[in-house]
Amino acid sequence: MKKRSLLFAALLLTALPLPVHAEEETAPSAGPTEPPLFSYGLDAEGHAELTDFLPSGEFTGAVNIPSEIDGHIVDYIGANCFQDASGVTSVTIPATVTDMGENVFLGCTALDTVQVAADNPYYSVTDGVLYADGGKLLCLYPAAGAAVQFTVPQGVEEIAAGAFGYAQRLQEVILPEGVRYVDSYAFAFSGIERVEIAGSVLELEEFSFANCFLLKEAVLHPGIQKIGNAAFYHCTALEQITLPDTLAAVGAYAFCGTGLTHILVPASVETISDCAFGYTGNPADGITAVPDFAIYGDPSSAAQTYATEHHVPFFSAEEAPPETTAPTESVPTEAAARNAVHRFSDQVGKPADWTHIIGAGLFRNPKVLWMLGIGGGTALILSAVLLIFYLKKPKRKPIPTETAQTEAVPEKTDAAQETPVEEEVSQELH
Repeated sequence: MKKRSLLFAALLLTALPLPVHAEEETAPSAGPTEPPLFSYGLDAEGHAELTDFLPSGEFTGAVNIPSEIDGHIVDYIGANCFQDASGVTSVTIPATVTDMGENVFLGCTALDTVQVAADNPYYSVTDGVLYADGGKLLCLYPAAGAAVQFTVPQGVEEIAAGAFGYAQRLQEVILPEGVRYVDSYAFAFSGIERVEIAGSVLELEEFSFANCFLLKEAVLHPGIQKIGNAAFYHCTALEQITLPDTLAAVGAYAFCGTGLTHILVPASVETISDCAFGYTGNPADGITAVPDFAIYGDPSSAAQTYATEHHVPFFSAEEAPPETTAPTESVPTEAAARNAVHRFSDQVGKPADWTHIIGAGLFRNPKVLWMLGIGGGTALILSAVLLIFYLKKPKRKPIPTETAQTEAVPEKTDAAQETPVEEEVSQELH
């Protein structure tokens, strides 16, 4: 994010933030004037950087962010600029704005529409969601959005700070492979009940799921390395979670105030910060230990060290409840499904119909052809031996033709050979 210059710092020391309508200072007798909507500062290039939406919670309706203030181009919206502006229902971002701070719209609980000028080079809106950098950064899911389930699209690598904050109607979110970072307050105060996070996510930043009071299930796939400070702070409905065996660090108060009564800490964890597990309350009013909380882990590990320092009962990992077993498969993606289908595509690359995958791919696999070749040759030799034996055998009773064919080529021969072939195809699909 853009840093303030020394010039901007000097301006702040010598003057108050400039109003949007500077002319109101020179027109005292013109009658009532419209109050300014934004305070702002100037960067080194003389561009305006919005610092605060002045009406805040008193404002109701749509906001058109100006492209220019007092002759200065607006190119930046500062961190927390619209924070707690609970009456804002829609926002329009001009083409000049190419950067934003963190948590810009956090607490805009009535916001359901975001629009961006068509010629904006950095920001765009798809299905009502604000993205940046060609879709790599998911900036904002409107808090009043109507969706109940949301899967982050392919190509997104980062969930911005406060992106899903206060989204009360949203119940389930899936972060697929490709997402790498979940920034601070990304889902804070949202109404989600379930989240599934792919192993490509390296880090959950501080307060990323804080105060998600309805969150009951958080599936963390192997690959996640760090859970930041207070990441699941006060997720009171969260009563069970499995930590992946790739996790290396757990931040302070990470699971403070949850419904957890025990936790299995994998041996991969090297650092557990203060009050990460087994506590409730908040630092302002006081933190208290959860009665009978238990920690499971390996002897001489970070888990045992934490348990000893915080006077929490410790047990070996072998004694842990079965529901703490880590998932082994990551979140499925559309790309993975397409790749699986394309293994059985025709010569021009057209994906095979799923109902004919076995038939379409069966005779194109060299291993399968080899097995069928051996099986077919064996069947022919066996048929010849039985035929010779039959011709040389003294005939006591005439044997019906159909019976002779049944004995010569048993019907179970083909079926017996299909079983390993189907298993092989199934293994390839998986």
